[in-house]
Amino acid sequence: MSHFQTREHIADQHKWNPEAIFHDEKTWERAADRVQSRLTDLCTDDITRNPATLAETLDTFFDIKAEFERVDVYATLHSLIDTTDERAQERSGRVDDLRSTLETNRSSIETAIQRTNAERIETMLAESEALSQYGQYLCNLTCQAEHTADAAAEAVISTLTPVLGGNQTYETLLNADLSFPSLEKPNGEQVDITLNNRETLLRSHDRPFRQTVHEQFYDTLNEYRHTIAATFDKHVETAVRTADIRGYDSSLAAALAAENVPAEVYKTLIEVISTNLDPLHEHLQYKRKRLGVDVLRPWDLNVRLVAEDATVPYERAKELVVEAVAPLGEAYQSRLARGFESGWVDVYETSSKIAGAGTIPAYSTEPYIFLNYQNDVNWLFGLAHEAGHAMHAALTSETQPIVYGEFDWFISEVPSTVMEALLVHHILETVEDTALHRTVLDMWLERFRDLLYRRTRYAICEQQMHSHVGDGGQLTPDRLDQFITDGWARINAPVSVDERIAGEWMQAKYLNMWMPFYVYQYATGFSAALSLVTAIREEWDGGSSGEMASRYLHFLRSGSSEYPLALLSEIGVDLRSKKPFEQAVNAYHDALAEYTVLDQP
Repeated sequence: MSHFQTREHIADQHKWNPEAIFHDEKTWERAADRVQSRLTDLCTDDITRNPATLAETLDTFFDIKAEFERVDVYATLHSLIDTTDERAQERSGRVDDLRSTLETNRSSIETAIQRTNAERIETMLAESEALSQYGQYLCNLTCQAEHTADAAAEAVISTLTPVLGGNQTYETLLNADLSFPSLEKPNGEQVDITLNNRETLLRSHDRPFRQTVHEQFYDTLNEYRHTIAATFDKHVETAVRTADIRGYDSSLAAALAAENVPAEVYKTLIEVISTNLDPLHEHLQYKRKRLGVDVLRPWDLNVRLVAEDATVPYERAKELVVEAVAPLGEAYQSRLARGFESGWVDVYETSSKIAGAGTIPAYSTEPYIFLNYQNDVNWLFGLAHEAGHAMHAALTSETQPIVYGEFDWFISEVPSTVMEALLVHHILETVEDTALHRTVLDMWLERFRDLLYRRTRYAICEQQMHSHVGDGGQLTPDRLDQFITDGWARINAPVSVDERIAGEWMQAKYLNMWMPFYVYQYATGFSAALSLVTAIREEWDGGSSGEMASRYLHFLRSGSSEYPLALLSEIGVDLRSKKPFEQAVNAYHDALAEYTVLDQP
C-alpha cells in the first residue's frame, strides 16, 4: 500500500509549474519543431574562412542552444515528477533526439575550429570585435585539438553517446520499476522503504529495525544485480572507448582534461584522505561507544548521536537558509529569497517522483530544485546544498553570455557546500536551541564522513572500475562487490561489514552518472568551500559583507569564462596542493571535538 501524497494535494507554492516555461504541450511542440528546423538549417561548412562567418555561426548555434534549453527543461520537469508518465518519457525521447542533433552540430563546429591553425584563430580574435566574447571558448578548443578525432568519428561519438551509456536505464530501473518492501516501524506503523526514506529509516534508534531495513533494501536490489551491473559496464565501457578514440591514456585523463584539471588534483585528494583516516575512525569509534554496541555494523552508520532528530518543517528550513547567507550580502540574500518564492523548488515526495535531491542549473530559465523533503535536519542540509547550486546558476546566467553560461562541473560543488557551512555557523551561533545545535553538529560530522571520506572512497572505486574495463575486463556483479569491499576494509576499518554491503554499488548513483568521474568533485568542492567560508567569515562584522565575499560572488558570476582552477586560485584556493584537504581533515577533528564537549550530560 502506498503512503505517498498525490501531487493534487500539494500546495502550488511547493511544486514546480512547467507551464511557466510553455503554457501547454502544443506550444512546447512548436518550440521543439523550431529548434529542429533551425538545427537542420544551420550551416557548419567552411565556418573559419573569415572572422565574420565564424562569429555568425557561433552566435546562431548558441542562440539555438538557448531555445533548446527551454524545451529540455520543460520536458525534464515533467519526467522527474513522474518517472512512469509515458507521455513525459516520449517528450524526453524527443529532447534526446534534439540534443543528439545539437551535439552533432556542436561537434562539426568545434572540429572545424580545432582543424584550423591556432595562430589563424588568434589572428581572427584580434581582428574581430564580434568574436571577442568567444576568446576563452576558442582558446579551450585549440588546446584540446590534439585529442579531437576526425570529423566523422566526432560526429558518431556525439550522436551515439546519449544512447550508449547505461545510466538512463539504471535511473529508470531504480526510480520507476523497483519496489521495496513495506515493514512495521517500532511504533507499529507500516512504512514503505523507498530510495528517499531509507537513510531516514536507518537513523532509527531501534537497532533490529535498522538491520531489517538494511537487509530488505539490499535483498531487493540484489534481485536485479546482474541487470544493474550491465548498466555499469555499459556506462564505463562507453567512457573508456570514447577516451581511446580521442587519444587519451585513460577515461580518467579524458574526464579531467575536459576542464583542464591536472591529474595531480585527483591523486592528491586520494593520497591525503587515504592517509589521514584518524578523524573518521575516531568519529566511528565515538559513535560505537555512544550507541553502546560492541561492534559497529553498516546499519549503524546513519544513526544520529542525538536521542531524537530535530523536526524542521520546510517553511522553517527556508527561513534558516536565507538567514544563513547574510555574510554574502543583502543582494545575494534577497535573490535567494525571491527564488524560493517564485517556484524554484518541488518540495515533497510523491509516487514515482525521482529519488533524492538535485538542481537543474538552466541558463535560459530559472534554476529548478527537486527535493523529497522529510521535515528533518538531513533535508534542511539538502535544501541548503541545492540552493547553493541554484544561486550559482542564477548569478552565472544573469552575468555571462550563454557560451560561458554553464559553469564547469569541477567547481559546481563549491557553492553548494559553502551554503551548508554557512548554515551550520548560523544555527550554532544565533539559534537558541541546544537540541538543534547537537543535531546540526552531528549532521555536520556526517557531512565530513560522507563528502570527504565516502565520496573519496567512491572515487577510488570508480578509478578501479574504469581501469578494469580499460584493461579489457568486464564489470560483473562479483567484481563490483570486490571493489566496494576493498574500499570498506581500507577506509571504514572500525566497521564490521556484512555480505550485503558489498552491493553498495547498486545504489551508488554517483558511480553511474551521465558524467564519469564526477564523484571526486564532492570532496574537492567540500575542501575548497571550507577554506572559503573561513575567509568570508573572518571579514564579516555581522552587518556588511567583506572583500572575500565580493570576490566569492564574482566567482559565482564567472561561469566557465575561465578555467576552474584559475577561478579558485583567484579566491585563494589551490587544489593542486595538499593544504585544502589537510585543512578539511583538521576541521573534521575540530568539529568532533566541539561535539564531544556539547554532548556532555
